[in-house]
Amino acid sequence: MDSRGQAGCSAARCPGYGTYAAAEGRLAVAALEPHFNDRLYEALGLPKGAELKTAFKTRTAAEWEAWALDRDLPIIAVVD
Repeated sequence: MDSRGQAGCSAARCPGYGTYAAAEGRLAVAALEPHFNDRLYEALGLPKGAELKTAFKTRTAAEWEAWALDRDLPIIAVVD
């Protein structure tokens, strides 16, 4: 709960929202809405709510961004 008594979204509770290390670079993932979250897990072949950290280390951030664009998923490479 935050200071207003509302539940927040942490990486542990909302793995579809956050930043992740890729094989090279970092990703920003914002699959909070149910249709994005469901599509993300389905496209990755993972059970809903599974840890995403290991999956995202298999490609570069640029490769993940292109992959996500093809699937209309809210994932972008983080540019330093």
